[in-house]
Amino acid sequence: MEENPILENNSDLPVISGRNDDEHWILGLFYYNKEDPAVFIEDRFGANIGFNFASFGAQIAVVVIAVGTIALYVGVTMMFV
Repeated sequence: MEENPILENNSDLPVISGRNDDEHWILGLFYYNKEDPAVFIEDRFGANIGFNFASFGAQIAVVVIAVGTIALYVGVTMMFV
């Protein structure tokens, strides 16, 4: 029987320990760890995902979401004025 390559341990991937350490969570809600290369991480509680705010990709995503939300708000407001 052949081994499943998906289930085998891949030593090329970085192992990040300490995602549950309080020192990496700001106010218990925002994950900030410069050594963690992941943009998306699993939240501490529940089955949600969140951003690693130390990641450049996450910072860009937050800015795009904020600018999009503001633009949508201004556009809808101008439409009904």
